[in-house]
Amino acid sequence: MPAITFGFGFVATGAGTVAQPSKNLCVWNRSIRGNLLFDENSIICTQCWLSYSQVLQHWARRSESADCFHRPLSTAIRNLPLPPAKDFRWGGAVYSQEIADERVTESVSFWCRNSADLISGFRAYARKHNLSMSVEKGQDPKEIWVLIETKEFTREPKSNN
Repeated sequence: MPAITFGFGFVATGAGTVAQPSKNLCVWNRSIRGNLLFDENSIICTQCWLSYSQVLQHWARRSESADCFHRPLSTAIRNLPLPPAKDFRWGGAVYSQEIADERVTESVSFWCRNSADLISGFRAYARKHNLSMSVEKGQDPKEIWVLIETKEFTREPKSNN
């Protein structure tokens, strides 16, 4: 895995311009505040764009695209039926993959309209696909933050080829 140590200069140049999608939202989410879990001593792989958090002791990547992960996201996370565009709040969905030792956790999270029908649909999907789900109300009671994630699973064994 080719990796380099990055500083704030690399984060800005490695992620491209503000108009381009970030390669890893864990590292650079376009806000002026940095993510304190990743710093100038963190390592980032320039092939898969996972970055290592020494604080959390795991590799992580977040993206607005479910299809850009080097290790494809599980079908259940990738295929989660998202709310209609009119029901999204604060942008769209963010997909995440975290790898620690042999454990992998994947998730999708988003802000949407607080709707019993939406929540019911997400809960049914999560139950059917053995996923965890949490919902938190925002400051505006008409908005909720939804997190749907895999229950921890083990990576495939490494090949000797």
